[in-house]
Amino acid sequence: MKYVMLGVDSSDESTILVPIIFPNLLVHSMVSKKIEELVKEMWPNRNVRVLSAGDISMEDIQVGGKSTTLNLDSHPFDSKFINFIDYSPAYDKEQIEGFYGKPKEEG
Repeated sequence: MKYVMLGVDSSDESTILVPIIFPNLLVHSMVSKKIEELVKEMWPNRNVRVLSAGDISMEDIQVGGKSTTLNLDSHPFDSKFINFIDYSPAYDKEQIEGFYGKPKEEG
């Protein structure tokens, strides 16, 4: 299995983490592009970005590896977050930048 971790800016200056888990048959960059489009359609005034991507073991919910198509590594924090039952907690933007670093400038 593979995953991408999206960050969606909320209206209160926090970031909502959204894990997307999908089969190996699909490609990180294509899945993330379509999911980003969907999230932007749902919340047109919110910034959406892919924070990390990689492989995931569903036996023990451990992430690893990287996405070559997105040029992103998996992040150890992602395992802990994906294990949450409720996928809607929001985090302060400084916390997110502390975990993942500042967003890359698009260009």
